[in-house]
Amino acid sequence: MSVTITARTAGEKVSFSIDPGEYSLGRSREAQLQIPSHWSTVSGIQLRIQIEADETLRVIDGSLNRKSTNGTRLNN
Repeated sequence: MSVTITARTAGEKVSFSIDPGEYSLGRSREAQLQIPSHWSTVSGIQLRIQIEADETLRVIDGSLNRKSTNGTRLNN
């Protein structure tokens, strides 16, 4: 089973087909799912995605060790 994740901004989109596991998404070269570097509203590591074998999906805000750059966190 794979899941398709799609990110969109300003008329552009990128899609990733991923299997169960944990993935990071962002502009950083360290991100497993890389967003184009010119998408300036996306952080280096914007979020983490966990997909379980039972198709449960969990989204976690950025790197757990970093502060939000604008004071807002996804999980608030």
